[in-house]
Amino acid sequence: MFGDSIPKRLQPYQISRWVKNSIVQQKIFSGATSYHLSYYLQPHLTEAQYDSVIIHCGVNDFLKSNSMTIDTLLVYLQEMVSACKRSNVKNIFISSVNYTSLLRRGLISEINKALKSFCDNGQW
Repeated sequence: MFGDSIPKRLQPYQISRWVKNSIVQQKIFSGATSYHLSYYLQPHLTEAQYDSVIIHCGVNDFLKSNSMTIDTLLVYLQEMVSACKRSNVKNIFISSVNYTSLLRRGLISEINKALKSFCDNGQW
């Protein structure tokens, strides 16, 4: 699981209960934007062989930049997905953006709608 600080609340041992015969690892980069995460992801993919990857990002992009667009977020996500595919990751999951009082609900809905479409088009 790769992400900003949001997924750190998830406990790997709890996820391991649902994913039998697997080791669940978290790589958390607090404050990371999708740009940073796409950079940080690369060396971890080459260090270990992952069957599945969960990517969570997006909130910090819109908190730290007034010029960030959903299309730019999707470009960075596509880079991360491509890196996973090059590393033979079998299952790629993109986490939706959760509600936070720091972002308006309408924006979160727009982001999640775009993420769903992105995933549907990529067939993940």
